Amino acid sequence: MVDLRQKLAEGACIYGTMLVELHTPNIVYMLKKVGFDYLIVDCEHGYFDYYMVANIIAAAKGADLPILVRIPGTGREPILKYVEMGAAGLLVPMVSQAEDVQTVIKHCKYAPLGSRGVSTTRAHTGYHVDDLRTYMDQANADIVVLGQIESLQGLEHISEILDVAGLDGLIVGPNDLSQDMDIINQYGHPRMKAAIQTIVEASRSKQRWTGIITSDTALLLECQELGMQVLSWNSEVGMMIQGGQAGLGRLKKL
Repeated sequence: MVDLRQKLAEGACIYGTMLVELHTPNIVYMLKKVGFDYLIVDCEHGYFDYYMVANIIAAAKGADLPILVRIPGTGREPILKYVEMGAAGLLVPMVSQAEDVQTVIKHCKYAPLGSRGVSTTRAHTGYHVDDLRTYMDQANADIVVLGQIESLQGLEHISEILDVAGLDGLIVGPNDLSQDMDIINQYGHPRMKAAIQTIVEASRSKQRWTGIITSDTALLLECQELGMQVLSWNSEVGMMIQGGQAGLGRLKKL
């Protein structure tokens, strides 16, 4: 499997996109062909059930394309199921305080970092473990946990959020953050720029990665220049609509 941690440790950017509706497993191979480094399956806004997500993750393993799941909440059941399907990591939406991340770490990491339930004859192990303790330690090291900052409250508590052991980085959610700041979609607004800068600098000081999810290419490039490495552009639906509109537009001009 592509080692996202290794790429990030080397200072490289990783480019992904979001699955928001399509759940045929072959979508993974299509997006791998495009060249993405990872995919986010949106189980916060999306209506994917467990069966759909399991099939997507199984295909992604065959395609060597890591899957991050944006979880619908911090409850034990969905977190446990997603990591046991073999998800490479979890994206925690609407992180407003340290406890939000601590709860996720508790459910997705084995002891001593957390208290994840131990069941190993599952997809996440390939249905075989030689040494349980070695496997558990490796799983704890491998699973990526990212928190999404989407509110003023999250900004206010950013220092204690970044101090949570097991958190790998923070992702900016520009739509909800700008809404909470009462400047919806005004990404060039000075307050929005200041908020993004705060997230980048605070994360850098704690040696955490940063990133953003957006279909706005200009915003994404600006964030990359600030030092963000985890970059998610558009979605499968957005690309399909944009590609269809562009192609049909050209035909109609003939």
